[in-house]
Amino acid sequence: MTKTKRAPKGEASIVVRSGRLSLRIPGKCFPDGKQRIVSLEMADTPAGRTVAAQILANLQLDIYQGQIDPSLDKYHRAPMVTTVTALSLWINYLEYKKPTIKLSTLHYYEQIIGSKMAQIPHSIDKALDVRAWFLKNTTQALAARCLNHLSSAVAWGIRHKQIPLVTNPYSGMGGEVTPKSRPLRADAFTAKQKEDILNGFVRSSYYDRYFSFVYFLFLTGCRPSEAIGLRWGDIATDFSMVNFTGSIVKVKHKAVRMEGSKTNRVRSFPINSELSDLLQACSKKVHKADWLVFALTEDPYLPIDYENFYKRAWAKTVNPIIGYRTTPYSCRDTFITEQVAAGFPLSVIAKWVDNSPRMISDRYFDISAVSFLPV
Repeated sequence: MTKTKRAPKGEASIVVRSGRLSLRIPGKCFPDGKQRIVSLEMADTPAGRTVAAQILANLQLDIYQGQIDPSLDKYHRAPMVTTVTALSLWINYLEYKKPTIKLSTLHYYEQIIGSKMAQIPHSIDKALDVRAWFLKNTTQALAARCLNHLSSAVAWGIRHKQIPLVTNPYSGMGGEVTPKSRPLRADAFTAKQKEDILNGFVRSSYYDRYFSFVYFLFLTGCRPSEAIGLRWGDIATDFSMVNFTGSIVKVKHKAVRMEGSKTNRVRSFPINSELSDLLQACSKKVHKADWLVFALTEDPYLPIDYENFYKRAWAKTVNPIIGYRTTPYSCRDTFITEQVAAGFPLSVIAKWVDNSPRMISDRYFDISAVSFLPV
């Protein structure tokens, strides 16, 4: 347990225990002379610290006035007042949502959305002022996301009587903000570019270790995080099927395994002869079911670091070949575009890659590459 800042002797202070914020209340406040630790049920984030400081100020005032709440219930959360900050509501809402969302999603909500909620200078009942603040202080795309999230938090607060509002002034507001940025478009590689990329990894004296990983992305259209998290137990012993059961992502600079896909589904992918040859070549050495298929070192549990792969191996091997900046997700675009060109139904492709037929048509199918693809 570590203090965030040393407090004067005899005063309350904020402490951090296992990444969570708590209050330390001095023993002089209690008849038995023993100090108390009160959990604030909030993560140690900039947003959480802002609320913790508010609660600490209220507690310290009560101590000075000799009016400390002996039950300590008053100091678990910021008191609900007529004007509620977006930040305090957001933190309470996240505590409610935490058991149902992935760690990576929680991290994004705490760090990205939470940091914006902490900066809003208006109470949540001033919806038009909040909207104007977002549009002035961030991008339209992020403003739309924040307004949508705030709308969900307000709806939750009303439903559970956590805020004094009776109607949700943010309902539909985020959808009315049109981002200026261009919509994402597919960026599939042509058959020649795909061949050149694979040859580029084969010929590389340092990045050739990534060849099988990149080849697998091209052959399955899976998300890079899914390939990184693939284990030998996910592959049928007769090499007939791959089961995508989870992924590995970075959360607070640590590799974390997430069960299920981005859409919380487990899916099976049929293995053709080309993919079977690749996987069998990778499996020549003895392996265990929980070993990673694409581990790059002697440690079979050490996953590929996606950011390092993207910024180094991919950037230095692929971008010089293509002539412009690309990402490994273009392998997914390429696979999907190939399958569409080959005549497979969108509904079938959607199940293979864990997406919807409409998303495939709107986002992943690159018609500009079709004339170059074998049909």
